[in-house]
Amino acid sequence: MEDIVIYPIDDTLEKQQNLSNEKKCFGIDLGTTTTLMCSIDSEYVNLKENMTVPIQFIKVNQESPFEFNPTIEDEKVASIVGIYNGKPYVGTNLYHLKGHPQFEFKKNLFYHWKLELGIDHHPMYPNAISEKLNMPYKIAGGILNYIRKSRFNDTPLANTIITVPASFQANQRKDVLKAAKMAKIETSNNMLIDEPNAAFLGYFNRLSNEEKVEWAKNIKNKNVLVIDFGGGTTDLSILNIDFKKDKGITISNRAISRYNDLGGQDIDTLIAEEFLVPKFKKIYKQFDVIDSIDVKDIILPQLALIGEGLKIGISNKLSLKIVDEDVSTINIDNIKYTHTECKIKYKNTDYDLGDITINANEFKDLFTKLFRGKSYSFNYIDKTITTISASISDIIEKAVLGLDEIDYVLYVGGSSFNPLLHSLCNEKLSNSKSLTSHEPDKLVAEGAAVYSYFLNVHNVSLISPITSDTIGVVLKNKRFYPILERGQSLPQKVTIPNFKLQSNLNQKVIVPVCINGVDFPVGEIRSTLESFYNINTVVKIEAEVTIDKVFKMKVYADDDLIGNAEFENPYGIGKLSEEELEIFNLKKEINTSKLSKNLRSEKELLRSLIWKFSEVKNYRGVVETAEEYLKRFDDQDESVWNMLYIGNKNLGRLEAAKKAINRGLELNPKASYLHYNYSLLIGKNNEGEALNYLENLDDDVKSDIEITCRIVDLKNELGYNAENDAKLLVNRYKNTPSDFTDFSKKHLLPSLFKIIGEPYAYVDPKIQKKNKDQKNYLDTNNLPF
Repeated sequence: MEDIVIYPIDDTLEKQQNLSNEKKCFGIDLGTTTTLMCSIDSEYVNLKENMTVPIQFIKVNQESPFEFNPTIEDEKVASIVGIYNGKPYVGTNLYHLKGHPQFEFKKNLFYHWKLELGIDHHPMYPNAISEKLNMPYKIAGGILNYIRKSRFNDTPLANTIITVPASFQANQRKDVLKAAKMAKIETSNNMLIDEPNAAFLGYFNRLSNEEKVEWAKNIKNKNVLVIDFGGGTTDLSILNIDFKKDKGITISNRAISRYNDLGGQDIDTLIAEEFLVPKFKKIYKQFDVIDSIDVKDIILPQLALIGEGLKIGISNKLSLKIVDEDVSTINIDNIKYTHTECKIKYKNTDYDLGDITINANEFKDLFTKLFRGKSYSFNYIDKTITTISASISDIIEKAVLGLDEIDYVLYVGGSSFNPLLHSLCNEKLSNSKSLTSHEPDKLVAEGAAVYSYFLNVHNVSLISPITSDTIGVVLKNKRFYPILERGQSLPQKVTIPNFKLQSNLNQKVIVPVCINGVDFPVGEIRSTLESFYNINTVVKIEAEVTIDKVFKMKVYADDDLIGNAEFENPYGIGKLSEEELEIFNLKKEINTSKLSKNLRSEKELLRSLIWKFSEVKNYRGVVETAEEYLKRFDDQDESVWNMLYIGNKNLGRLEAAKKAINRGLELNPKASYLHYNYSLLIGKNNEGEALNYLENLDDDVKSDIEITCRIVDLKNELGYNAENDAKLLVNRYKNTPSDFTDFSKKHLLPSLFKIIGEPYAYVDPKIQKKNKDQKNYLDTNNLPF
């Protein structure tokens, strides 16, 4: 083995290091479901004799608030914090308390907090029993501190690497650093590593010396897709692995995935929504009129806990059956699992679901919904995830590879114990070879410790971060101009002095910033020019991406700064449409208002968000936001009750929709738009009844232009002669179009024109505004773009 170089360590540097100083290095996997810490004592590392760095996982005592539960000592610490009788508890012995009547989620029991790191809303958990627990980073800090103290008492930790999802944004990474400081863990600029990258280092470290030598001899320019399917996120990374004769292993990060909050907990929620809710509905007949917030915050978490038990049980049964085989090659028809004594508590009443059995095919059908296709939208929570298959296709496209160019797939994370994941990935990536470990949920922590050892002892960074997409700007005629190309090592900084104004009459400059093309904007610089600039003015763009994936851009005209902006990790939001981006920014503004306790601003923004959700047809978002607005700010706003009606109606919750529209009519019986919408609800089953309802309204309500149009349309649908009435309305539109609302022009007039046999066209004013903006985009100076 002496002539084979495995790791890129400079012998002269190694000789200068005094490795007998008991320099300890640590790695921490701060997971959504489980947190693990392990250590390396450099005194016991001798890479010349053994290329496996010895790892010690730290076992932690984990108590329960209840005496009848014995204390657990384990390396895996559930990422849960609870308070009971004023005493804090951390870990796996709190796991069974989800849904317990004495523990309320985000009040005295906290889990799944990782996905809320980085959100600038203080406090994130306003009902928390203590201020020490009112922000997600404080929960993280409490868990890290508990683990550290269990082994090291009050001694601070140095040389520590903590893992984060590859797509975590700057604020999320900053919150992890805050948590580390709280836990007396020394922080530094390079102490975070992406989870899938750490996982590969952990996997490689576990190979025997002989296996490492075989890799060094045979692995040349190979692509490894790391699929880290954890409790809360699906994190992917494509690594190119090569071995140089004189330097050893080289690991370059070809691509990282976008942020995807799909994890094991989503399988639990899916089982809860599609498998368990129908069973609960049978014993709770009024389910469809329950407020969606109660469904989301009270009922679903309890059902998801049962779903988790079903998932683990059936996965274990499948694993025992298949051993080393692929699930697709065996008969799974007779495999099933039963979860006993399933109960739900709602409004101080227990509802007994009895024993629930799921079979392997039912589980496979459910899991496949999260794997295949492009996306999946949940029924009772405002959440749409990118499927695992779509995430794989996306990252392979970003790496400019084909599916057949993935040589190896490494499965890591607790959710990778699910054998269906391996089977479906094998089906998609048929040319790749699977890399597996009997402890896939430990690889991330181990890899973090290995990374820490080489960084802190040998000053070697085994993996470097890269730009994962091309960032560019939109120019005249909607051309995409790349500013920073994907695949570049971070940090990056460029200056491009090749732009110009479209005209010397430009009073504004608009520079839209996009990812990979004009269809995916991440923001824009919009500036009013304070001075006159002629057509020969040189416009320059300075842009950089920091090590924390913050994108900064400045625009100059003849060296005058005319605009600048900062975008936190554009790679994380680079797949959003323009309208989705507006929602993303609205939510940020709402959080800022909450942080500054500006209730008026928060109320106005929340109200705007309801309508924006409706525009993009996110009706779950409409319902959740409308309910929050009505409960927090104004339950006398009939227009918000109307939006709640619209959201519920489009979700198929007709009883809840009827309840909302009736409440709106109670508040304002003269509101014609509410009567119009009520007629839609009636007309769903009986158009004649809807027509009768509208024709019996008071004249001052019935004269509303939209109701008039609706009456004519209903008459036509029911076979009455409505041509003369339609002609009168069409002529009125031609003579006084201002009498008609945008809604009427877009949704009602087309059918009226059709009745009289005339063509009709509608021009969306939003499109006109976008086209008007384009005259203020930059142009280029004689470049082929």
